Amino acid sequence: MICTEDLPVVVTEISLGNDFLEGETYTVKVNGEHNETFIAG
Repeated sequence: MICTEDLPVVVTEISLGNDFLEGETYTVKVNGEHNETFIAG
């Protein structure tokens, strides 16, 4: 039997603070995996 059940998405917000330098690129890693890169604005 093929499983067609959709699993729920869980979102957890974690505050990174505000000590970023404008224009600098930062990378967020969770459990050693690359998750997101952003430029502080």
